[in-house]
Amino acid sequence: MIDAECKHITPDSMKKISITVATCNRQDDLRECLASIHDHLDYPKDLIEVNVIDNEGSEDTRKIVDLFGYNYFYEPVKGISAVRNRGIIEATNDYIAFIDDDATVSPQWATVLNNVLRNDMLFTGELRLYGTEEQVKGCEPRYGTFWGGSFALPIRLYRYANALRGSNMIIPKIIFDNLGLFHKDLVFGFEESYYSLCAREKGYQIRYVPDAVVYHKGHAVRHGEKLFSSNANLIRLMLRHYQNNTLKKILFIIGILAIKTIQILCKIIKLQWNDARMIYRGVKEGFRN
Repeated sequence: MIDAECKHITPDSMKKISITVATCNRQDDLRECLASIHDHLDYPKDLIEVNVIDNEGSEDTRKIVDLFGYNYFYEPVKGISAVRNRGIIEATNDYIAFIDDDATVSPQWATVLNNVLRNDMLFTGELRLYGTEEQVKGCEPRYGTFWGGSFALPIRLYRYANALRGSNMIIPKIIFDNLGLFHKDLVFGFEESYYSLCAREKGYQIRYVPDAVVYHKGHAVRHGEKLFSSNANLIRLMLRHYQNNTLKKILFIIGILAIKTIQILCKIIKLQWNDARMIYRGVKEGFRN
């Protein structure tokens, strides 16, 4: 499949791509990520710009970026939306790809994307999880093991069938000019899904490219502020998604309150008081906004 798609590509048809790598104090992961781009990506190096956006301001991170000869930028405003927005601002090419520091790209990733890119559509590729069994299992409810995921819940139906995947997406810069940047208040979690919803409301389509593969390390559990933010953002996202359908909105509210109540009780039983408090705060914040 990949060979059939790529054999028609000529140097003149290859597009310049800016790759934004979001990082925050994960030097070992970042080194693997950048090595996958520098050493294994089958795409002309003069057509690739790599901008590493550091949300921590670590000198060790800067040294790793310098080792590969890529661009380093420090973003002081905390959160993945601020980091990705900085990547958009710093990008000099017409197409902007996004991956995380704990992900690695497959050799044909950019070539496959190049063959389908156009200015009036957003693109997302296949995200394959790796790590321990516990890490992968913990991530599947958020990412899914394949595009389409489970259709058992409206949340999963929306999340997987019509949304970008933050660690494997590429968006024409002109779309950011038309729609604006990622929502600055969505600090962590579902920010790319919220942007997907905004894009679809404006008539843009999101194309899934299964052969554009990124391997993402699994992280089984979220704690602290990430747990708070992801819960709040999920509720904001779904309330907007169902804003014109009162029945589905009511069903979602009933369902999410039941699920979150069970999650809070489970955390309390396990004496994970802070996690229980963060889920409660996140739910409250999501409904407040």
